[in-house]
Amino acid sequence: AAGGSIGLFRVDGTLMMRSPFDEAAMGKKHPEAPDLGQMSGPDRAGTFERRNQGDGTVRSYAFRALVGYPDMVVVVGQARDLVLAPWRWLAGVALVIWVIAGLAIVSFCFFLQRAWQLRASAEARVEQMANRLGLATDAASIGVWDWDVGRADQWYATPTYFTMMGYPPDEGIAVREQWIERLHPLDRERVVELIRQVLEGADRQYAYEARFRHADGGYRWVHVEGRVLARDPAGKPTRLMGVRLDITERKNIEEALREGEARYRALFEANPHPMWVYDQQTLAFLAANDAAVAHYGYSREEFLAMTIRDIRPPEDLPLLARQLVSVPQLVQAAEAWRHMRKDGSVILVEISSHTLEFAGRAARLILAHDVTERRRAEDQLRLSEQNLAITLKSIGDAVIATDTSGAITRLNDAAERLTGWLVSEALGQPLEHVFRIVNAQTRMPSPNPVQLVMESGEVVGLANHTTLMARDGSEYQIADSAAPIRDASGAITGVVLVFSDVTEQYRVRQSLATTLELLERTGEM
Repeated sequence: AAGGSIGLFRVDGTLMMRSPFDEAAMGKKHPEAPDLGQMSGPDRAGTFERRNQGDGTVRSYAFRALVGYPDMVVVVGQARDLVLAPWRWLAGVALVIWVIAGLAIVSFCFFLQRAWQLRASAEARVEQMANRLGLATDAASIGVWDWDVGRADQWYATPTYFTMMGYPPDEGIAVREQWIERLHPLDRERVVELIRQVLEGADRQYAYEARFRHADGGYRWVHVEGRVLARDPAGKPTRLMGVRLDITERKNIEEALREGEARYRALFEANPHPMWVYDQQTLAFLAANDAAVAHYGYSREEFLAMTIRDIRPPEDLPLLARQLVSVPQLVQAAEAWRHMRKDGSVILVEISSHTLEFAGRAARLILAHDVTERRRAEDQLRLSEQNLAITLKSIGDAVIATDTSGAITRLNDAAERLTGWLVSEALGQPLEHVFRIVNAQTRMPSPNPVQLVMESGEVVGLANHTTLMARDGSEYQIADSAAPIRDASGAITGVVLVFSDVTEQYRVRQSLATTLELLERTGEM
């Protein structure tokens, strides 16, 4: 065409905008445009002429770089014939063209400036988010890596990826051979095989835990997890991105827990007393040791299919329900509870228990101590004590029992009457305080019978003319003996004194002796 035109070019000659509009020419290099990148002069402006190869028209062009946008150039073109037309008409046309061009340029510059502002704002937000992400990953000791599989021997990683293992960042590049060499020998083959499968396109999660050599020579546990971001047409990954975390502390805690559980399991299984764990909600047995299996007669499988109700006699179940309502966290019951074994026999057990978490459930650990035989022996001893007390109360002789040191442990009614001491007052008192004996003729204290028995280990008879001095001042002539008390092994555990009041007999004997003495004197006369 022979008309004029105005265009906005980049310095490399690419047309960005044109008036009149030509969609086909937009974004392309204009064949008639000069090398605008070689513009010189303080104003970066100039003129040139070109002949159109299509219609042969010679056009004159003027160009100028936009202020503030040195990469953009406005070019105005006009057919030379029109330039040479009458100056008035040309001046009017030129004015119109420049007005339109000015408006277009102003509008374009406005929108371009707005675009640059939006771009700068977006870049600032992206940079801010990147900084926040970097701070977060550094604070959490998380190393981020980005692997372009096309460069299979290395990948980019954040500084924390390196520093968490004590190594310098190395400009953010991790070398694959070096990384494989630092894997623990026992983990290396497994990890390398996993990565191979992932890179072959296998439907495997890119995640593993392994030991990695620290710069100090020791090994630390790491958790690595990644995600495939892009695949080729064959389905093989071309780009992966992920994180690496130092999980050594978590692994140490897990190992300590495993060791603690192993020790607990050993103590639980090897304990000679029956032990079990039951669920506090369902009351079902969760575990039982060998002693429980042997003592109660159920197999382990039977135990685990039962609840704690099944080892209680039916008549005790209401009592069990009341106990479970307010059972404390720690129980050490001195009271014996009745349990029922598989053969139907009932045993008495003392219970120690404690709450714990077992396999994710609120549970209680129980230790049962079978006291059936002990309680039976205690009952027999109690019965023997009762029978002994009845016997001592029934016999007419006075009886005092002491321990090996001479402290009184038992006193019957007859002994209370003769000594003047009540049982409640005499118990624990030394024998010589309660059983005060003297020689009736010399009034000298008699030997302590407990000491005589402990020294000889045999039965000791009291000497003749022995007088018992009662608490209230009364005096009784007594006669009998002291004997050792021995246990099943024959060891002396105390002394028993059996004595009786012979005051009347002593008086009669003394009277007869006096009469005989008088008769003898009379005969002599």
